[in-house]
Amino acid sequence: MNTAAIYIRVSTEDQTDYSPDAQKRLLLSYAKQNDFLVPEEYIYIDEGISGRRADKRPAFMQMIRMAKKKPRPFDVILVHKFDRFSRSREDSILYKSLLKRECGIRVISTTEHLDDDKFSIILEAILEAMAEYYSLNLSDEVLKGMTEKAIRGGYQAAPPLGYEIKYAREIPKIKEDEAQIVRSIFDRFINFHQSPYEIAKELNRKGFLTKRSNPFEKRTIEYILKNPFYAGYIRFQLKRDAEASILTKGLHESLITEEEYQTVKAYYTNRVRKPREHSKGCKHWLSGMVKCGNCGNSLLVFKRTLEIQNKTYYNLQCCGYQKGRCLQSHQLSEKKLLSTLTSSLMEVYPQNSNIYQLSVHTMNTPTEDMQANKEALHKHSIRLQRAKDAYLNGVDTLEEYTVTKMAVTKEITLIEQNIQKALNSTNTELSNPIYLSLAEILQSEIVSESDKQNILSSLIHHIVYDKTNATLRFYYNAPNLSK
Repeated sequence: MNTAAIYIRVSTEDQTDYSPDAQKRLLLSYAKQNDFLVPEEYIYIDEGISGRRADKRPAFMQMIRMAKKKPRPFDVILVHKFDRFSRSREDSILYKSLLKRECGIRVISTTEHLDDDKFSIILEAILEAMAEYYSLNLSDEVLKGMTEKAIRGGYQAAPPLGYEIKYAREIPKIKEDEAQIVRSIFDRFINFHQSPYEIAKELNRKGFLTKRSNPFEKRTIEYILKNPFYAGYIRFQLKRDAEASILTKGLHESLITEEEYQTVKAYYTNRVRKPREHSKGCKHWLSGMVKCGNCGNSLLVFKRTLEIQNKTYYNLQCCGYQKGRCLQSHQLSEKKLLSTLTSSLMEVYPQNSNIYQLSVHTMNTPTEDMQANKEALHKHSIRLQRAKDAYLNGVDTLEEYTVTKMAVTKEITLIEQNIQKALNSTNTELSNPIYLSLAEILQSEIVSESDKQNILSSLIHHIVYDKTNATLRFYYNAPNLSK
């Protein structure tokens, strides 16, 4: 008696005709009638997953891995229909070829009987093409249906703050306790000229939460202000065209007047925002290291340049406070932090502070070139692994894999040589090396940001700034050294 594996796939729970239980019952019945043994561990089921991509189906990939074992664990794979195996002709041809040529395993459809002749090959290809066409056409039909519903004013998403949908396909109804928050947001913005940031802080101070029970942020308030749903409109975004959207009058009751909606819309339409200038190079070496004592978020580092004095200053501020989530400012100057930090380091390492000395020439290592080489090495390693997978999966022949492997391996060797040259030049001692102490390193302008960050993170896990008590607490990586 031959051993069989069965593969079951269903896209959605609505496909009752193809439900997992129905497929399993029919497949086991076929196996029994045709003298196939089906062990329980060889029953593979993917529920609620599309058949368009094989790598997104965990049970399918597990079955393929099992099929490649030696000796082969089963002789055939039974499916209810070929479209259960795959709706992509590319995947279907790839994996059927792999199973047949390398594993000696056939895929059998229990409802589409095919013989081992040339006409069956043509018929199977037609069935696979029809399955792929059905999948693509279904996607188009779903989009058409959603678009048509949006044009008629139907809503197709989770209700926003201020509304609720108690039953499926029901028109969104106003939820009064949340609606009061929404009306307050528009009132503060239009009549009291409060910014989204100020509104978020005020709502958080009063203990109000978003629809998902999170504190309000500046961007949350802006989303609410820009949402036409509150004025009685439905906005449907077409995914295939990022700039195209449908805006139509909805069937639900509005929370704000048309005049209020147009006032807010005009404000954001006419507002001219200066593009944010991103600083070049590495991020600040203190980034992510200092935490807010109030909310636990990281303190962001901000750069300020005074052109008259030709000086640059750095300040830290709580990320949560910047968004309106945290109610307490935790602004801290880099100068004050650095002074306290170096004092703490010297206290913890009074005799070992010079152990972390680094020569100036070490700091001049071309870190950008080194990083570029490392990234290139990583990309070529991935390319080599993909070439190997393509050969194992039957996509490439042995000759094709050998040519690709030789070319990629040559590139990897050249990159590794470049990395070694950079390391050798770094390790070359100067005739008169200048050494920096740990405190000098953190305050030096010639030391790169990445070097400072690496040194600091090797010593300290994180720092907590408590603005209320005006304290900085340093959590060292070494046990019993937190200060």
